[in-house]
Amino acid sequence: MRLKISGLETEEEQLKNLLTESKLAKPILDSIQERVGILNGLLAAKITDNDAYAKPYDKWINQVTEDRKSFMDSTRLAFKASHPDFMAYLEKHGLNEAEQNYVCLYAIGLRGKEIGAYIQIKRHYHMSTDIRKKLGLNQDDTNLGLHIRNLMKKS
Repeated sequence: MRLKISGLETEEEQLKNLLTESKLAKPILDSIQERVGILNGLLAAKITDNDAYAKPYDKWINQVTEDRKSFMDSTRLAFKASHPDFMAYLEKHGLNEAEQNYVCLYAIGLRGKEIGAYIQIKRHYHMSTDIRKKLGLNQDDTNLGLHIRNLMKKS
């Protein structure tokens, strides 16, 4: 749990730095500010053992569940700010916004079956195949999720 809290604190600090040091487009800034607020609420709830701080988080989770496209778009925008080289790599390989959104779900740690269940699109397997082709992977190469997370770490 301490490791997770430390990771959240690190991400919060990185996002705050992005907000203060860069001149990002408004949609990207809005996405980052929303996520910093959520991280602050989660940290405050954990530190104080007071669930009231987590209420905005609960509201956000409900919103995510109901509006998948908005969440996936905001995730892509947050990655564009926090991992610009990674996102440029995806763009360079011809991934469109929908495919980048899909890849970002892998990047946050979801597995293929979890992504399929979340996005509730029957052709999600086809999207994964298309992404693999664009990234130069065949079916026998590494797991797509592992490949994505390794690419992100290198960027």
